[in-house]
Amino acid sequence: MTEQANNEKAAKRERTRQMHNLHLLDALSVGRHGMPTLEAEEVLPTRLRSFTTCPRCTDQGAGVHFFLDDYRFEAVWRDPMRYVSMLERFGCVLTPDYSVYIDMPEPIQRYNAYRGRAVGKLWQDAGLIVVPTLTWGEPNTYDWCFEGLPKNATVALSTVGLMKDKGGVDLFRAGANEAMKRLEPSIVLAYGKQCDFDARGAYVVWYESDMNKRFNDLKEKRKRER
Repeated sequence: MTEQANNEKAAKRERTRQMHNLHLLDALSVGRHGMPTLEAEEVLPTRLRSFTTCPRCTDQGAGVHFFLDDYRFEAVWRDPMRYVSMLERFGCVLTPDYSVYIDMPEPIQRYNAYRGRAVGKLWQDAGLIVVPTLTWGEPNTYDWCFEGLPKNATVALSTVGLMKDKGGVDLFRAGANEAMKRLEPSIVLAYGKQCDFDARGAYVVWYESDMNKRFNDLKEKRKRER
């Protein structure tokens, strides 16, 4: 093989590595299932702010959340380091919440959990205060979806999209209970409609979802206008 052919082959391989962020992730420590490991943080933001609002403001009291449709923050995976300078204007950032839907094949579930964890670790290594977002599917996901997450630390979770039927409530409560048992967090940042679960002594703070806040603000405005 000629030198030119070798160079072309190496360039193609490097493009593939960059597509999967392997050029950034090689140095990350990982657990038994390959999940990057996060360091413990203890932080309590006064509010949670959507990632999509961050380019327009600075808010040191806020934590940045990704409880959004995946397409709204897919760019974070393509170039995670691009957003460090923006996110450092906030008090903390939650790891990206790539979906782990129960109707997804397990390899995709694992990949999405991995992506959120890996981006969070890269940001943590860059100096950001990073809070792990807990994500899970059915009980078969528990062995890997909580791997690499710190114990006795602040964690985050969300009920968005799960409270419409009993199946969603049961799925949330079972996974949250399992996470509390395995991780024994000190603080839980809970986003969305409240749903009881066994926090095992953790301090749980519920934050109103953006959509619900807009709905309630609109109701209040209409009341004042009557």
